[in-house]
Amino acid sequence: MTVRRVLRRGPAKRSCETRVSADGDRYELVVTIDGASHVEAFSSLSALLAREHALLSVWRAHGWEDEG
Repeated sequence: MTVRRVLRRGPAKRSCETRVSADGDRYELVVTIDGASHVEAFSSLSALLAREHALLSVWRAHGWEDEG
């Protein structure tokens, strides 16, 4: 299962996507800023969700708003 969150600030857009790794034994957070993506790997779902929450909180505190 994949969940993607997109945030906007003016014309700029960034996103984070949570997913299970291709091999099925890890979790990944794909962060895309200004068109450049990087993947952060986690061994537990709770660690992934904590990182996603922290990232989204910082973005929102800096004026980024959820798309949609």
